[in-house]
Amino acid sequence: MSVWVASRCYKKLFGQDGSSENFSWSVPLRPQAINTHSDIVVFEPCHNGCRGYYCAQQYSPEDRAAVRRLAVQIDSQHLPLGSEPGWVTISRSWQNVETLFMMKPAVKGLDQSDKAMIRIKEGDHELALRKHFEAWKKGPGQNHKLTTLEFVRVVEQEPSTKKMQDRYQSIEDRKTGSVEDIVLG
Repeated sequence: MSVWVASRCYKKLFGQDGSSENFSWSVPLRPQAINTHSDIVVFEPCHNGCRGYYCAQQYSPEDRAAVRRLAVQIDSQHLPLGSEPGWVTISRSWQNVETLFMMKPAVKGLDQSDKAMIRIKEGDHELALRKHFEAWKKGPGQNHKLTTLEFVRVVEQEPSTKKMQDRYQSIEDRKTGSVEDIVLG
């Protein structure tokens, strides 16, 4: 039964185009099983100013089109004024993303430990980004599928032996302290 459910709910995505091996690590790049309706795809930035456009081209357009929820690094405060915000370039390369999670800081490296994603309070930088996002949605972004912008922190997952409402209380910039702050974990 579980194999049947898995075959119906999960798709094999993100085998790299044009290469079956990542030569920088000499590790085979295998496709990952993704539930496109509920999973959040974490896209690791290639550098601190990454806009998630050019480096996303290593994946097929079909794979990128299947993603609905994407997590990327938050836009830097030090980007030049003429730079496009991350959600603009994300909307170009990941056309069907509906919810964009901006991580502060971004997940980087080969850490395979269990993680949790927690909503955080919006400081001055996040409020400015939200204002620009809402203006974009009313103007040039109104025909894009991206509708929701969330600011999150990715942390080590706490034991499930704790009650849900008691988890992740030590996160200083947690949004409200309620269970609804926990996106994953």
